[in-house]
Amino acid sequence: MTSDFGADTTIRTAFFDNGVIPQGFTLHAVVIGISTLIRVVAHPEHFDARLFKEVTSIWSPTSLVGGQLSVMEDSSLPLITMGKCNEVNADAVASEFSTVVTRASLHVLKNSGQLLLHAGGIADDNGNVAIIVGPSGRGKTTTIREMAKEYSYVSDETIAIDAEGRVLPYPKPLSVIVPGHKHKLQIPSAQLGMKQLASDRLQVGSIVILERAQSGSKGRVEPISLAEALKQISAQSSYLTFVTHPLAFIARLMDETGGFKRFAAGSIDFLASLAPNLWESYPAEQWQHVVPFNKRNSFVGSEVVDALSTNDGVLVMTSDGKLHALSVIASDIWRGLFKGASLRIIERQLETKFGTPLNMTIHSAVSGYVEELKALRIISDVAEF
Repeated sequence: MTSDFGADTTIRTAFFDNGVIPQGFTLHAVVIGISTLIRVVAHPEHFDARLFKEVTSIWSPTSLVGGQLSVMEDSSLPLITMGKCNEVNADAVASEFSTVVTRASLHVLKNSGQLLLHAGGIADDNGNVAIIVGPSGRGKTTTIREMAKEYSYVSDETIAIDAEGRVLPYPKPLSVIVPGHKHKLQIPSAQLGMKQLASDRLQVGSIVILERAQSGSKGRVEPISLAEALKQISAQSSYLTFVTHPLAFIARLMDETGGFKRFAAGSIDFLASLAPNLWESYPAEQWQHVVPFNKRNSFVGSEVVDALSTNDGVLVMTSDGKLHALSVIASDIWRGLFKGASLRIIERQLETKFGTPLNMTIHSAVSGYVEELKALRIISDVAEF
């Protein structure tokens, strides 16, 4: 099975008719809170229509959420090309189909300005979502599965957040490891006894970074610095540079939800009992948006997407999606330039603060930092230097 998210196709509707699969047909899937058309190309000689209907039917509960939203009709529909679909590889097809539908939906959303996270989520009765961020293999599905016995299931894979802090639900079938099966099985959340969403009116209530605790431990929830949270969240985001001022977007979510948290998940027996702690509030860290809104005659380099000043220094995101944590001195240079100081003044400030460098002048030392920042296109040519 392959996917092509740039295929120039025409929106068509087609249905399974007496088990006959057309050469190309369009699935109407409502995922991540939007109504999406996904074009599928299949080869009847290698394709079991009844089996594929079973693969796609487990997604039907997903389409109940957000179903009133309008269809996003794009002339470049996400395209899925199916390989063999038979009894032998049914599990593999179902697993790959889940992955491709998620990627296709994210592609549809990439220009929406929303924050797209590789994360799971559970919601309380008021629609406040605890978003659990973490890479594959860290235990998101297991954690969500246990906690969603008392809290509503939002997703175990992808969370989308708009500019107002609203969460678009993605209650996809869970990908579960089952003994005796080579591939993860795709199982609807209702079959696993998980609490279902009563409404799609959801908002961010908390953002936590999932980590593994020592085996057998109860686990813990504790505050985490903004800089560390940004590193983790940016690494688990899709199309982050498509978001306007992405670092500030994430930092504002911290302000609105009582700080970011680290969730060290221990034994599965304690996961459900720790769930209420995910919404615990902590004092939010101070930060400053350090990208001038008017870039004319500014020092900001051409590759800079966003930059924040935090307690741990300046963080700069470049257009390739990389997050650069500036050293103490580089941070002071950036902050000084942001405040309008010349590099001559910044030199004197650094010498007063840190003393004269060994075996070189302060001018030579600062020149070295400036050249490194220029090489990354984090700063442009600076006058008076």
